[in-house]
Amino acid sequence: MIIIQLENTMNFKKLSDQNLRGLSNLGSARADIIETRDATLSAMAAVCSNATVLFKSNVLMTGPTSDLATFLIKSAFGSARSVNGWHIENSQLYGTVTFERECLDKYGKTYWEPIWGFVIGHNEAPRSGNSDGALIIPIDSGFGDERDSGCRQALYAILFGIINGPVT
Repeated sequence: MIIIQLENTMNFKKLSDQNLRGLSNLGSARADIIETRDATLSAMAAVCSNATVLFKSNVLMTGPTSDLATFLIKSAFGSARSVNGWHIENSQLYGTVTFERECLDKYGKTYWEPIWGFVIGHNEAPRSGNSDGALIIPIDSGFGDERDSGCRQALYAILFGIINGPVT
């Protein structure tokens, strides 16, 4: 006879009806979110090409580095990378872009610490959160100045995070 010890197993909950509904429209939402994500990261890289004037330090944003569309940011203060992810909340699919700074532990081993990021909803502009003070990057704006201003503010937050740690 086999006895299973339940105290050593993980307990998973069933998905709520709301989360199940969020899975029903993945295809069209995913394509739109990827398009917005890629346009945002490309716009940030373009703004960053003027970064030596912008930050008065050598800042370079390059990418994508792989099929995951990971971008790398190198500055005189350290490096960061973008990491893409997915999240379902309130029956909606969201794409996430998290920027992580490169750190060294006390043994000299590299690890990555999340410092800043943004969320992209289906047919929504990228935003750094849900609070009133969240940065919104109007990527689809017909006004390049608004888009570039949002990208600059995002790059400032990332550079601040490279220097000081997570921007919260």
